[in-house]
Amino acid sequence: MSPGAEIGSLKNRLRELCHIAAPSGNEMPIRDYLYAFWTERKDQGLCWREAPSIPRGGDTANILMTLEGKKPPVLLCAHMDTVPVGDAAEIAVLESDDTLRSDGKTILGGDDRAGVALALEMIDIFLADSEGQVSLEVLFTVQEELGCLGSSNTGFQLKSALGYCLDGETPPPSLILSSPRKEQFECLVRGRTAHAALEAEQGRNAICRAARLIGELPQGRLDAETTANIGSIHGGGQTNVVPAEARFTGELRSFSETRFA
Repeated sequence: MSPGAEIGSLKNRLRELCHIAAPSGNEMPIRDYLYAFWTERKDQGLCWREAPSIPRGGDTANILMTLEGKKPPVLLCAHMDTVPVGDAAEIAVLESDDTLRSDGKTILGGDDRAGVALALEMIDIFLADSEGQVSLEVLFTVQEELGCLGSSNTGFQLKSALGYCLDGETPPPSLILSSPRKEQFECLVRGRTAHAALEAEQGRNAICRAARLIGELPQGRLDAETTANIGSIHGGGQTNVVPAEARFTGELRSFSETRFA
């Protein structure tokens, strides 16, 4: 049997998956799709496990499908969630020039429906290969778009020494060999409120103090391996009130463990 001969094309599977609205924390529809896929193949040796815990605010856990072969296992990983879908009740998937697109009212969800589709296609290819089959561990994680909440604690003891994360923004056949460490931070600056016209000298403007602090922080590309960024700032209210609080958020990224620390 040629790969995919009885299961439809990879594009058809991707189209099916993109139709499914399942943003972060609401991945149950994708979990049900994966369960149906496994049910049709469990008699062929495909095993199914669900992680014992669900990240806070979610409706389903990480999923691990495994295949026992003659060679050491290889890990494939994709995430089940997408960014928020939009206001439409469902996702319309259109095709033109051999390319899938949304109708512009929602996301398409290619991140990471493409990875999920490819992982399932790889499972079928391996099931069709009766000779020299390697073992497979296929991990589907939740809440990746919220900060890798699923992958930070998979709930499984994985055996693979080699793995492929099927999630990236580079064109085929690019291969990403490393990724940076990332840490997000939030800073709350407190001042003292006062009426800006009647007793301005009694106030301590938290926004001004936050701005001075931000100006002193290193930002941008710090070296060849490290970046820092301030992404948001919030505070204050009425223009005649000295703001008592301001809050800003940012992130640090580095390929160097020493530099990151």
